[in-house]
Amino acid sequence: MKRKVLAVLGGAALAVGTISMVAAPAAAKVCTDEMSACTLFYDGYGGVTIQDTACDSTGVYGEYRRTQQSGTTQTVNNYQGCNTSVNSGSDKVNYVYKHRAAANYTGPDSYSGWEWKP
Repeated sequence: MKRKVLAVLGGAALAVGTISMVAAPAAAKVCTDEMSACTLFYDGYGGVTIQDTACDSTGVYGEYRRTQQSGTTQTVNNYQGCNTSVNSGSDKVNYVYKHRAAANYTGPDSYSGWEWKP
């Protein structure tokens, strides 16, 4: 009997945790696996910021797509170094609907997943 109660309580706690995660606002920031580059929306989805979050002498860039150019991936580069940020241009009519971060390595670049406008 105790096992069943614990299993039910454990399942309820898991369900509550899942619900709260789904109900929470989407994080607008995504980073590469090694956390060397992060992108986020700014200016009400009007643009994208790319952050260089590692002191590793590697340039970073953000890729993003706008509503009125949905098939075109645009890029904003940040080669300013450690702990710096660069913004793309902002356009609140032709807003950004998804973005991702990338680190410009000698081999294959490292990408985050896409972050979509909620």
